[in-house]
Amino acid sequence: MPDQSKSDSNKKVAKGSAEKTGKAKPAAAKKITKSTPAKTETAAAQKAAQPAISKQTAAKQTAAKKTADSSKATAPATKKSATVKQNSASKTSEIKKPISEKVTQPIHTSAQVRKPVTNDAEPAAFQVPDFDLKEMLEIGAHFGHQQSKWDPRMAPFIYMEKDGVHIFDLVKTAAQLQKAYAKAYQLGHAGKVLVVVGTKRQAKDVVEKVAQETGAMYISSRWLGGFLTNWSQVQKSLQRMIKIEQGLANGEFDNYTKYERVQLEKELSRLERFFAGVKDLQGRPDALFVIDIKKEDIPVKEAKSMGVFTIGLVDSNANPEDVDIVIPANDDGRKSIEYFVNAVLSGYAAGKADRGKK
Repeated sequence: MPDQSKSDSNKKVAKGSAEKTGKAKPAAAKKITKSTPAKTETAAAQKAAQPAISKQTAAKQTAAKKTADSSKATAPATKKSATVKQNSASKTSEIKKPISEKVTQPIHTSAQVRKPVTNDAEPAAFQVPDFDLKEMLEIGAHFGHQQSKWDPRMAPFIYMEKDGVHIFDLVKTAAQLQKAYAKAYQLGHAGKVLVVVGTKRQAKDVVEKVAQETGAMYISSRWLGGFLTNWSQVQKSLQRMIKIEQGLANGEFDNYTKYERVQLEKELSRLERFFAGVKDLQGRPDALFVIDIKKEDIPVKEAKSMGVFTIGLVDSNANPEDVDIVIPANDDGRKSIEYFVNAVLSGYAAGKADRGKK
């Protein structure tokens, strides 16, 4: 009986376990049936996403092709830039080389080189004279104007002030006179034209006399406005003067009436008043020597505007910056004017004489 009870109990246990297993199997099946819809959903999502992924990959592939093409296109440019850099580097290396390394042979031989032909000969070495300060002192060249009338720009040439009158430093005056002499010599030696301008009463006779002795041209009566700036008209007046002078001399106007001849003579005298000292002038003068640049302000301005070189006898009441070479001295005393005109024109005559020797 005990054995039968054990077998019954074992059967019960087996039946209970069978029931349990039978019940468990449907649950697992249920679980499996529940999980399969999720898997189908993910598969569908993956299938839907595949076109988008394929589009992205296609876009990436096209972009990669474009970059490859651009890199191929830029490759020649980079090569060209590299060659340009190499060429520039080679040029800079050549520039940095010394001249002796770059040029091994002369560019021109003595037979190939031709010097420009000019009419102006090189001035030979000449001796500028030493001007006597004592002589300048005796003629009164050291006297300037009153202090109230002075131009402050003349201060470098003034030695002192005495009794309200400025006194020039004659050492500086002599040095400036040497510069003017040297320039006049160079003009004469080169065949250039120097015109002396002095129309004031103290200077008129002196200028005419010294200029005629040294062969320089001069204007002593009146400076005709436009002499430099309106040269074409002045040249016509000079030609007219020469024509009338020659016609009256050779009898060309003998058939004219007396009234007509008188009118021609009057016209000739008027033209000679302005142009007697520059009758042989063929063009604008190369330089002016002006006595008293404050009074002769018109020729100084015209010379500056036309680029004509100027030498000036300048008193303490004038601006020395208006002329190229300043001779600071008394421009009112007759003896002082005569001394400086003689000094400058002697240099011009010496230059012309040395030119004639060659």
